[in-house]
Amino acid sequence: MLRIRDGDTVAFTVLVERWQPRLARFLGHLGAASHDIDDLLQETFLRVFSYRGRFEARHERAVGALLLLIARRVHVDLTRRRRPSRVSGRGGGPALRLGEADEPPCPRASRTDLRDDLIDLEGAISRLSPKLRSVIVLVSEHGLSYPEVSRVLGVPPGTVKSRMHYAVRRLSEILDVEATV
Repeated sequence: MLRIRDGDTVAFTVLVERWQPRLARFLGHLGAASHDIDDLLQETFLRVFSYRGRFEARHERAVGALLLLIARRVHVDLTRRRRPSRVSGRGGGPALRLGEADEPPCPRASRTDLRDDLIDLEGAISRLSPKLRSVIVLVSEHGLSYPEVSRVLGVPPGTVKSRMHYAVRRLSEILDVEATV
């Protein structure tokens, strides 16, 4: 990022090539539709490029947290733009704000062949709510600390710890059920 800040376009190309697959998976875990991911990635990297002059990193890990934060914000922006904003009430009553449920159900993951005692951890993670899934993915796949996850998701560190606790508990329940099938 420091080289990008100083105008090195080759460094920006390397950053895009290195992070594009990871950000695509992260956006997918957040619930982005597969047909939107390319546009979300493009917007993410445009924002990164425009942010380059303000970047001051003490270590490389800050770059990953920054990229994940920007990708999440791009996804949130798209979700908000697409969400219906108001619906008129019947009989001229007050308009109601429509919003998504706090934790919409995730599509059921395809089952693996449990006869071979394989655990479908990725499938189990996909069955978590988006809030729980994003914490698990940021910690386990991207290696972020709880304070970094807190910054990426824009929630207090205590919320990250709580969501991690519930995510691990829910994963345990899902995997126990699948193991008995």
